Order: sequence, then C-alpha cells, then structure tokens
Amino acid sequence: MMSQAGFAAFRWGAVSLAGLDGRGIIMKEVALIEEQLRRLQKELRIVGDDTDRRILDMRAEVDFLKYELLALREFLSASNPTFAEQYPQILSKIIQEVNPEAD
Repeated sequence: MMSQAGFAAFRWGAVSLAGLDGRGIIMKEVALIEEQLRRLQKELRIVGDDTDRRILDMRAEVDFLKYELLALREFLSASNPTFAEQYPQILSKIIQEVNPEAD
C-alpha cells in the first residue's frame, strides 16, 4: 500500500509527466484553437452586423430613388400630356443603350 506522501509524490509526478507525454501539449493546443474560434465568431458577428447595416442603408437609398422616379414621372406627365404614351418607348431605348453597371 502506498503512503500518503508517496501518493502525493506520484500525483505530482503524473502532473509533470502529463506535460511531457503530449496530453498537456494537446490540451494547450485545444485551448488555443478554442480561443481562435471565439475570436473568429466575434469577428463574424461584427462583420455580419456591418453587412446588415449596409443592406439597410442600400434599401433606404433604393426606396428614395423610387420616390424620386415617381415624382419625376408625375411631373413629366403633368407638364407633357403625351409623356405617358412616350414613356414605354423611351424606357425601351434606354434599356438597350445604357449599361447600368458603367459609371
């Protein structure tokens, strides 16, 4: 039977050997990987929040452009009675001639 002092020495030896036999190293690597995952999750949340904000800003800009377009069409229809008839042809011509992706 092992004495308490012998058991304590054995326990401390096992702890110090754990670092030498690879288990301690593996545990440290696991802890580092977990920390990296936490940092990546935080970064993804930040990027996601920024993306959500930008999407909302773009939607607001598109909505404002819709209002402007409706106001212009209303004005042109009021100032030129034939505008409503001419609009489909004008729009078709613009779609064929203009590249919306070009600056």
